[in-house]
Amino acid sequence: MRYLHVLESLQRGGVETTFLHMLRAFRALPAAASGRQSSQREGNSSRDGNFRDNGPDVHDVLAFSGGPLHREFTAVAGRVVVANLPLDQAAVLAHDYDVVHILTERCAHRVAPMALAASDAALVYGKTYDGPAIARMQGVFDHAADESLLSASDAVTFTTLDLAAGYRLPPGRTTILRKAAAIASALDTPPITSDLPLRVVTIANHHPRKRLADLIPVMRQVRQRVPRAELRVVGGGSESRMKELRVRIADAGLSDVITLAGSQSQIEHELAMARVVALPSISEGVPTVVLEAMAAARPVVAMRVGHIGHVLTDGSEGFLALPGDLNGFAVRIITLLEHSELAVRMGAAGRARAATHDVRGVAGDLLRVLRRAGAARRRAAA
Repeated sequence: MRYLHVLESLQRGGVETTFLHMLRAFRALPAAASGRQSSQREGNSSRDGNFRDNGPDVHDVLAFSGGPLHREFTAVAGRVVVANLPLDQAAVLAHDYDVVHILTERCAHRVAPMALAASDAALVYGKTYDGPAIARMQGVFDHAADESLLSASDAVTFTTLDLAAGYRLPPGRTTILRKAAAIASALDTPPITSDLPLRVVTIANHHPRKRLADLIPVMRQVRQRVPRAELRVVGGGSESRMKELRVRIADAGLSDVITLAGSQSQIEHELAMARVVALPSISEGVPTVVLEAMAAARPVVAMRVGHIGHVLTDGSEGFLALPGDLNGFAVRIITLLEHSELAVRMGAAGRARAATHDVRGVAGDLLRVLRRAGAARRRAAA
């Protein structure tokens, strides 16, 4: 079969990086190497009524803008096209694809109408925790256009059952995939040992909803009980936001306690040097960093927001504090720093749970959804 996967960009990011790993996994899956046999077994026919001898599956990528992942995508995809103009995107869709797979909401609203109008391909929408989904979760606003596109799709995949529960779709079109994360290397991280620094790590970009400034009073309280505790904040952001946070840290007298490390490529090393991973965000879906921390056998302290509880149970793989309860957030960090055996036990529980979310396993489930949708559309057109 021929697949077209539509991404917003080829920048490093949650959806883009995770899907790059999925493409790599597709190549290693038996289904990806046996397109000819499965086509004949399913009775798939071309639009002229004859059997198509596809050979191996072909996975092409359409992105609205380029980025540093372009070369890596090119190495694993059939072809990679960067096209921001509707006319150019329509030209790509004119190829004889069996499935058009759209991965983000912004891509869906631009490409799905063209795909539905001009292509015989099956449309599969991968619904994640995007802006409209978060708004719906929080009861702020239901985007009717978003639900219309989901209803028009041949198949829809959701990250979690909790996310799918917010939508009303025709029966038989929904598949619940697990939240996927590229955690293979993190699973090899050594467990917590006594020679590690008393370090808390936060991995997040400098967006207001991440509430990184809340870590200042949290660490002030943590240091009262654990004088050698330190915090390392890993993640990029605008220079103005980072400068403002540095000033607030200095004003609190914590410049030697809190380090703003900026963006780092070796997240596994950051996790390996930590005892606790903290996430003070007040708005999240299921953040990838939680699964990465769990895979590295590090307990997580987060706010009970979004659907974080879908992958982390309070008191098992870490702790969940009520949003805005900075005192409770600090107490939970203190507990883990003071009781290393508890941190080790929670870390082990997190690693076992995170292993089921490895991107390689989720990729197999996704490929089966794509193949079913493509085969059903072919049968309908025969």
